[in-house]
Amino acid sequence: MAAEILRTRYGRPATDALAGAVQDLQGGDPLAPVTIVVDNHATGLMVRRRLVARAGGLAAVDVVTLLDLARSLSAGSPRLTGRRPVSDAVVLAATRRLLTEHPGAFDRVADHQSVARSVVAAHRNLREVHRRALDRLAAVATCWPTWWPCTGVWSHGFGNGSTRARTS
Repeated sequence: MAAEILRTRYGRPATDALAGAVQDLQGGDPLAPVTIVVDNHATGLMVRRRLVARAGGLAAVDVVTLLDLARSLSAGSPRLTGRRPVSDAVVLAATRRLLTEHPGAFDRVADHQSVARSVVAAHRNLREVHRRALDRLAAVATCWPTWWPCTGVWSHGFGNGSTRARTS
């Protein structure tokens, strides 16, 4: 079935439109599977709770993030044979280790948990940027050498395999 985009106001009109779409997709069979894609888990929890409150119950409705959907659809792919998914906790732990070993510009705050999370977020935002653009950025950025080793480790993968297939 093709995806459908519904435009609506926030709040109750959005909940009503989503509940109507779920009902239409289930076609009278409350156990027919429906997947709703949301931007984050908090939104997913809110959506699920609002649908349950409106309908008095909810069955066979999967509320997932785009990343969760991608992981689900790619599970068992022969292209990923021999690779293990890397959890967010593993990526964060590796980042903390690298910040401990190479704090650079973050020397005074490298042990703070928000710094490691910010470095992970920066990596995720920049990982799709072309290598030449990253090199230009490295030439002008003052804190680049601090987190460039993290990007290098991620770019070459944790052990065997490609980062793009292994990290979120």
